[in-house]
Amino acid sequence: LEGFESALGAAGIEVDPALIVEGGFTEAGGQVAMEQLLKSGKKFTAVFFHSDEMAAGGLEVCRRERISVPDDISMIGFDDVEVARLLTPKLTTVRQPLSEIGAAAGTLAHAIATKSSRADSIQKVFEAEVVERASVADISTD
Repeated sequence: LEGFESALGAAGIEVDPALIVEGGFTEAGGQVAMEQLLKSGKKFTAVFFHSDEMAAGGLEVCRRERISVPDDISMIGFDDVEVARLLTPKLTTVRQPLSEIGAAAGTLAHAIATKSSRADSIQKVFEAEVVERASVADISTD
């Protein structure tokens, strides 16, 4: 959330707290969140979901309400799980290096369990990657 708000601020976009909705990291949580956003009456053009499963729920609400994704609202998820490639439209998402994260978590857990002096100094930064698919409108102005 801090990164999202920081990026909006850097782009000169004011954060509207009414457009930040919490929900469970499930398809049902995404449905509830999308319904809340639509009922808010606020205008928005894009939604970033905390998981691809949540985005699937948001997409279902848009389908039910006859809102076109990405023509009316763009959507992006997070995780790049298999469902992201199976949705219609295919979901733009953020991919994380899960195997690298898992290996680093194992190294850290081992250091903590063995009370290694390294445990406090272990730090790792992982690069995420945006996987562009069809759920985000093309806003280029060629």
